[in-house]
Amino acid sequence: MKKILALFFALCIIIEYIMPLYGVAATQEDNYFVVTAYYSPLPDQEYYLTGNYEDEIILNGRWIAGASWKNVFSGMLAAPKKYSFWTKVYLDGLGVWSIEDRGWAIVPAGKRWYEHDRIDVWMGYGDEWLRRALFWGKRKVYGYPVKSTTPVSIDYTEVPSPLWAIKWLQKTYKKTLIDIFNTSINRWSDEALINELQDVLRKLGYFDWENTGIYDETTINAVYDFQIEYNIVKTSYERGAWSYGPKTRKELSQRYQSYLEEEVQRQEFLAKIDALQAEALQQAQSHIASLERPVYGEISPRVREFQKTLSTLWFFEHKDTAIFGVKTQNALLSYQIKKNIITDSSDLGAWIFWPQTRAQFIQDLQNIYFLESLEKQELLVQYNKYSEKAHITIKDTHTDDISLEDISFKI
Repeated sequence: MKKILALFFALCIIIEYIMPLYGVAATQEDNYFVVTAYYSPLPDQEYYLTGNYEDEIILNGRWIAGASWKNVFSGMLAAPKKYSFWTKVYLDGLGVWSIEDRGWAIVPAGKRWYEHDRIDVWMGYGDEWLRRALFWGKRKVYGYPVKSTTPVSIDYTEVPSPLWAIKWLQKTYKKTLIDIFNTSINRWSDEALINELQDVLRKLGYFDWENTGIYDETTINAVYDFQIEYNIVKTSYERGAWSYGPKTRKELSQRYQSYLEEEVQRQEFLAKIDALQAEALQQAQSHIASLERPVYGEISPRVREFQKTLSTLWFFEHKDTAIFGVKTQNALLSYQIKKNIITDSSDLGAWIFWPQTRAQFIQDLQNIYFLESLEKQELLVQYNKYSEKAHITIKDTHTDDISLEDISFKI
């Protein structure tokens, strides 16, 4: 009997302190979340992620209340359906939040390439809170469900709202609100509605023509292609085929919201890339300035740094001796010829660390430092995704696998 009671109390302890609330199983992997941030747009903001208020509503919603029917408040978050409403979640460094909302893009681990459950934290209204949401971005955060009686303990004023967070956004442009996702469109519809539908279909890759404002054969075919791709209809003879009906409108709304979200993420990432490139350039310029102008026969610490720099650029395979001798001189000459700064050793500037050579050093070092930053911050995969205009795709940062002079880092 004592053994049974002991087992019973042990089980109670497990249920109380180890198993999460509302039946969500706890594992080591469940202790992390991918935490993103959203905000509520207001009509007269100076900036929007999408450029205008109407598309911002499509992306973020009006967010007067969450799906739990509670009005939005500081400390609410959106979470996958595996978590019940009103579940409290502790996030390391952020405090305790309450699950009050859903979202079609808020998915559990394993969906949409997320390693952990994605949750979205609400950041407030208007321009200031847009900056806070952009500053937060997307982060991997340690956390776990806590008792439902635990009070919410988050203070958004601790999250910065720097002006640089919106420097990549264009100022608001005015757009007439046209709700094509709740309106049937056909050949007799208003021209403005048809133009808006053609705009959305073009952004999603189904309409490769100039707007006509006419619900013509090209537009109808674009609608049908969309229906086929997302299994709204299976054949052209099926009821609803070619027609912009409720199922098509609902699916198109979700896909357009996804497009807007991905476009925002792309712009955020490109802004981050610009910042990393600027940091790499500053680092390269500072390093080259510290080398000054070492000359043949010199023995000094700066010569050692010069040799290390040539080694970083893969032109010096010897021990750094701090002596500017024949090996160092030949390495410099090889670099100058390889980079087309000179054609041979008789050219003006050969063997000399002069301005054109210094400028090429800076450019190559910038590329190397930038590449190292991508690797350090685990951004290579994402960079490959967004660098469609790069000359090649970076597959590896190992120097044997890529050649820096063949890479364009300008997106």
